[in-house]
Amino acid sequence: MKYSSVALACMCAFFSAAQVKAEETAAAILAKSSAQYLKLRTYRSEGVVTMDYEVNGEKTYLETGFALKMKKPSRYLAVWVSEMSPGALQIGAVWNSSGEPFLYVGTKNRFYKTPTDGLAVGVAEQMNFGVTHAVPNLFFEASGSQMNLKGYPFSRLKNPRVEKSELIGGEDCYVVGSETMISKREAYWISKSRSVILKYERDLAQPDGDDQVPPMTDAAAAHAAEGMGLAPTEANLKKIKESAKKTRELIMSAKVKGILVETHSKVDSPEISDQELNFKLPPDSALRTSLLD
Repeated sequence: MKYSSVALACMCAFFSAAQVKAEETAAAILAKSSAQYLKLRTYRSEGVVTMDYEVNGEKTYLETGFALKMKKPSRYLAVWVSEMSPGALQIGAVWNSSGEPFLYVGTKNRFYKTPTDGLAVGVAEQMNFGVTHAVPNLFFEASGSQMNLKGYPFSRLKNPRVEKSELIGGEDCYVVGSETMISKREAYWISKSRSVILKYERDLAQPDGDDQVPPMTDAAAAHAAEGMGLAPTEANLKKIKESAKKTRELIMSAKVKGILVETHSKVDSPEISDQELNFKLPPDSALRTSLLD
């Protein structure tokens, strides 16, 4: 019995040490990946985002193909095509090839000039299911671009751990995951040899608690009004906050479950000219000053 107690204590100590080491390794992997994106002067990839989910019992599957090019300090082009229903394609793009950010919405055949890169890319993210989420934020983090938040999106991981190793397109990757403020689990497949993200996965189920979607502040409402091309009047801010409140209540009450998966292939860092980052607008597309037009 005495020997068994000693053995058990040693085993507990071993697994505890292994757990700490894994956590440190996860932090090191994320830090190395962040540093790698900061070193890159250009970035190019293409891929697919899939969403297989269920809302209040109704099942939906969406697939979006994309192509992404970026060049520091703040030039980029992201183009995506989504099949919203059989035969119904939604084309979109967000770009900045000359110092001015634009957003194209294919369903309306309209394009919009926005006051900041952050607003253009943020609105695009809602349309392309995350294509302009993780990688652009990491790439532009220290470049002075207005689309970046320091440490984001890795900073969302509450307790990052190395879950396993897995091959993506024949490339060995660490899988680092954790619960976050918006998800029961987010995970990144990070190349062991290149430290770039080859796959991202998010559980669409919300974590427990009622603070994952905070109420909109006055400052956030004013920021949103600017992005929509609206004057920050009391009436406009009230409408925006009321809309945000309804959206928050809908999110909080909806029973969502499913998985979002974003994969990147053909990831490289070639020479990219500004001309390559200009989106070719379809015929008869119209310029609008407000996203509400």
